[in-house]
Amino acid sequence: MSAENQDSSSLFSVERWKSAYYGWYLVPVYGVVMLVATTPLFHAMGIWAVAMERAFGWNRTQLSLALSFTRVEGGILGPIEGYLIDKFGTRRMVLIGMLIMGAGWVLFSRINHLFVFYAAYLVIALGQGLGSWLALNTMLNNWFVRRRSFAMGASNSFSRLGSLFLVPVLAWLVDPDIPHRLGWSLTALILGGITIAVA
Repeated sequence: MSAENQDSSSLFSVERWKSAYYGWYLVPVYGVVMLVATTPLFHAMGIWAVAMERAFGWNRTQLSLALSFTRVEGGILGPIEGYLIDKFGTRRMVLIGMLIMGAGWVLFSRINHLFVFYAAYLVIALGQGLGSWLALNTMLNNWFVRRRSFAMGASNSFSRLGSLFLVPVLAWLVDPDIPHRLGWSLTALILGGITIAVA
């Protein structure tokens, strides 16, 4: 076997992967959690807005308030979230945050009033705040020193690229103009289950 082939085989050897720094395994974990935590809530807001408008007749101003409420909530609770992460650790807060998000999506699937829509969005945003950005960045910050910026950049790229695929899938599933799709309620319920499973 040539030296080139030996180098190639060693690259994919079990021993090489076993000896890999544990922090690198957290990079795709960060990407998956961020994908589930942020894409359906923020990047797919337009999809939910159209579905709610068709289902209940609410206007865009009423619907956009939900996103505004999440920003206010995040601004107020940010220091509290940071304190909880310092006190309980990143892994536990990611678990708690994802469980809260899952419960929020289950509530979202049962929307029958505008205020329930607001409440569901706030619960999802609370879970997202507790279990995604701050907790995950703290986690990577704790595991990396020399390659910290690269690890964070790679993690963000993973979640952003995933959004390119997830948003069209959500739009296809929710589309109110095409019959025999899952619709907004069942899609939200499935998202709740996936979020809890990821936790």
